[in-house]
Amino acid sequence: IYEEHRLAIDKVVELTTQRNQQDEAHAKSLLNFYNVGLASIFFLSITLATWVALSISRGILASLKSAQKIANAISVGNLNSEIITTQQDEIGDLLRSMSKMQEAINSFVDAQGFMAKKHAAGAVHEKLDVSKFSGTYAQMAHEVNELVQSRIAINERILDVITEYARGNFSVDMDILPGETFAITQAVNSIKTALLTINNEIEMLAKAGAMGDFSLRADDQRFEFVFHAMLGDLNKLFNTCEMGFNDILHLSNQLATGDLTQKIEINLPGMFGQVQEGMNLTVENLQLLIGKVKESNQ
Repeated sequence: IYEEHRLAIDKVVELTTQRNQQDEAHAKSLLNFYNVGLASIFFLSITLATWVALSISRGILASLKSAQKIANAISVGNLNSEIITTQQDEIGDLLRSMSKMQEAINSFVDAQGFMAKKHAAGAVHEKLDVSKFSGTYAQMAHEVNELVQSRIAINERILDVITEYARGNFSVDMDILPGETFAITQAVNSIKTALLTINNEIEMLAKAGAMGDFSLRADDQRFEFVFHAMLGDLNKLFNTCEMGFNDILHLSNQLATGDLTQKIEINLPGMFGQVQEGMNLTVENLQLLIGKVKESNQ
């Protein structure tokens, strides 16, 4: 009986062992299946996530390249880029901001261009409407207006000073301008100096002529162009006057001493010529009169 029980127990143990081995093999097989499935799902998820990430990255990179291209265009002064702002994301917000920036710059450029045309047409008091801009653009518009108006003020001052000089009023002086604009002060002062200098030359000749002295001459070599020609003409006038008066004076002195052998031989112009003709005719008439007197005494 004991032997039968032991054999039965051994049989049960053997069957249990076999069953456990089968269950273990099944469990291992099932575990392998699950491992393979999970690995496949994992790799599939990784692949899908990578594809999605790449797609998103490509889209972002494309949008960023578009934004970079627009930014580069604006940086070199090209303000005509077409900016599509339909994206409803951060890139879309960026592009919309860039579009507004481009519009603001274009608006400022257009306003400057309009003002430039007005100034070219003579409307020199045209200004930028600062109220149409904000922030730095408003500050820039204000500074442009100040710059333009400062140049207009200089031009108006130059015009006022030159107008006074044209009237003969040399009591005014050009303002001393700062920096490189000091060249304007120097130029206007040079005009004043030149006009005063030539006025002094003319005044010197006028005073001498009024005193009957035609021996002086203006220093025309100190001047150029019209001023040189003008003083040269005055010198010619004084030459003519001096020569004419000297010849007339010489002939008058000869007549006063009774010398009727001389005449004015050169051809004098204008009224000097008329005086020359009268003096020569006087000499001839006196010669005839003396000749008749001599004949009557013989």
